[in-house]
Amino acid sequence: MDMDGIYRNLEEAERALNICGWIPVVSLLTGNLRVTAGAVEAAAGAAISVAAAAGRDRELCGHGLNLLFHGGMNIVRGNVEMCPIGHFLCFCYDLSGARYEYERHPWRNVRILNF
Repeated sequence: MDMDGIYRNLEEAERALNICGWIPVVSLLTGNLRVTAGAVEAAAGAAISVAAAAGRDRELCGHGLNLLFHGGMNIVRGNVEMCPIGHFLCFCYDLSGARYEYERHPWRNVRILNF
């Protein structure tokens, strides 16, 4: 599974949504889309993690947990974008440079499962 390619595609889609999410009325649409996409990402991450754990593939399990966590963060951001001043808060957050990087996810070296 080419996780680097998947991460690149997800990152590009999120950057486009970030810019659109700064626009007051448009942020209602992007927030809703981000919540839906985040739920799909989290569900896929959970499924990948469970399947990888069953197959005892620690690295793939870590990638699945990364997607699960990041999907949850997208759900949070989508809900913030839909708040009255959420577009402004997301704009400030994006300008701060703080961003969860797919490639540097914290799950890569975690020994969650004993295999």
